[in-house]
Amino acid sequence: MSLDVITSLRTGAATDDGRRASVTALLPPHVAARVPTPDNAVLADELHDATASHPLAVHVPLWEAHVRRLVDASRAVCAIYPDEWRTAPSVHDILSSDAVAQLWEVTQAGPPHRCSLRLAASGALRAVIAPLGAKPATTPVVRLDTCETRLEGPLTKLKTSSREAYDSARARVGGTLGAGDVFDALLWYRDGDEQVVTESSIANLIVESPQGDLYTPVFEHLLPGLLVKELCRLGLVAERRITVADLVAWKNSHTFYLSNAVRGMFKVQLDL
Repeated sequence: MSLDVITSLRTGAATDDGRRASVTALLPPHVAARVPTPDNAVLADELHDATASHPLAVHVPLWEAHVRRLVDASRAVCAIYPDEWRTAPSVHDILSSDAVAQLWEVTQAGPPHRCSLRLAASGALRAVIAPLGAKPATTPVVRLDTCETRLEGPLTKLKTSSREAYDSARARVGGTLGAGDVFDALLWYRDGDEQVVTESSIANLIVESPQGDLYTPVFEHLLPGLLVKELCRLGLVAERRITVADLVAWKNSHTFYLSNAVRGMFKVQLDL
C-alpha cells in the first residue's frame, strides 16, 4: 500500500519572545488574549531540546508538535503495517532532511506559506509548499454532510494520506475549500436517535457560547488537530459531546469556528 504520514503547517508567524512562534498567531484576537504565558510549556526531552533550538521554531507555530506528530505517527504506522513501514525516522532525520531545509529557505523569503511535510514508508520526507493565500472576503459556509461518516480503526487519529472519507464528504456537499458557495462539509455519525458531530474534512469544529466558553467535539471518531489539542491543553477549549440538534438550537446565539494549524481558528457559517 502507499501511505504517507503528514503534518501541515504555516510559516511567517510573529514571535512572542524572539525564540519561538506563538500559537496566538493562529487565533482570533479575543481568544489569543486568553493564552497564558508561556503558552507552550512541554516536557523537556530530546525532541523538545532539538526542536526548540531549531531556526523554524521562531517561524512556525506548534513546530515541536509537528515534528512530534511525524515521529509518533510513523512509529504507529510501523506497528500497523510492518511489512511496508519498517523504520520510523528519528528527530535528527527529520530536522536534517532536505524537506525541512527547503521549508527554511522558503521561510527566509518572507511572506507566509503553507506546507505539508509528507513522510513515505521509504523514509523519504518531502515538502509541498504554496503561498498561504488571502483570507476569504466573506464568512465561509460549512454544510452538514448528507450521509454519516463514522471513522474507526487505528489510522483515525493519525494524519495520513488516507483521506477518502474526508474527500467524499466534501464532494457530497460541493465543498471547494475556497471560491464557491460551500467551503467545507461538517461530518457526523449516528448514535441511536442522535446525530453526533465530529469535524470538517480539513479542520476541527470549535463552538463559542454567548458567555465566551469554547467547546469542541469529543475526540472520538475524528482526527484531533494540533491546534485544537493545544487549546485544550491550555484550558481554553473543552471537549463536549455535540449533536446536530445542539447546533440547530445554538445557531442564532453561538459562534462557530473551524481550526487547524495552517488556517488557524476562523469563523464559519453553518448550513444545517
